[in-house]
Amino acid sequence: MILMENIKSAKELRNAIQQLESDQKVHAALLKKQYESTAESLKLRNLLVSGLREIMSSPIVLLFGIEKIKAFGHQLIDRFFREKNPD
Repeated sequence: MILMENIKSAKELRNAIQQLESDQKVHAALLKKQYESTAESLKLRNLLVSGLREIMSSPIVLLFGIEKIKAFGHQLIDRFFREKNPD
């Protein structure tokens, strides 16, 4: 790579410009890929899946057991639907 202070001719300047343009394209592509990856990870479904994975591997879940957590979740869901649709 040619440093700006080392450019001594028009040819070196053109080469430096081409190198900078090439670097810019590479960085733009990397930035776009990172943006798409971040946007995907922030979708609600992916946040929920990630959160559930984290919860399921937490020490508290391992300590109390997955079955108790599932039963508690079912109770919450049941209570939610009863409140929405009282008989």
